Amino acid sequence: MAGINVQFDAASQQIRLETTQGGDNQPAVDLATVNYNEEQIKAIKKAYANFESFETSYAPKQMTENDSYVKAAATGDGVNLIFKHMIVNVSPRDYSTDYESKEVKLSNGVIAKWYTPSDTPMLGFQLDDRTVTISSPDGSLSNSQIEQVAVSVTKVK
Repeated sequence: MAGINVQFDAASQQIRLETTQGGDNQPAVDLATVNYNEEQIKAIKKAYANFESFETSYAPKQMTENDSYVKAAATGDGVNLIFKHMIVNVSPRDYSTDYESKEVKLSNGVIAKWYTPSDTPMLGFQLDDRTVTISSPDGSLSNSQIEQVAVSVTKVK
């Protein structure tokens, strides 16, 4: 949950608002553009090409400033885009249906849901005919940061 700290300075008659993101009271972190190089884009497209009728590639355009793209890896039924601090999985299947979840509305209006199949919370949402699931296995990204990254997932050109 986002929090707002309010401070009032009576002497100057000023109100100061400070926001925090997520239930962990971490301050909002700026996002950075993911600059995939030509080789990385080819590898991402190749990972998607392994699946018939699933060739359209998707990837996040943004990540947290302290993150970095590592690689694309085909899974049994989708593609994992692996970053230093997060994994973005794109699959034709929605695995959240077997778990209790909490719906959230992303800043772009998309309804997503948080669920926790093990110790790592995951955010899942529909994008065209795919399900995108984002998690931070090392726990370094807050829920709010993951939600911000989710909004940037788009087709790779």
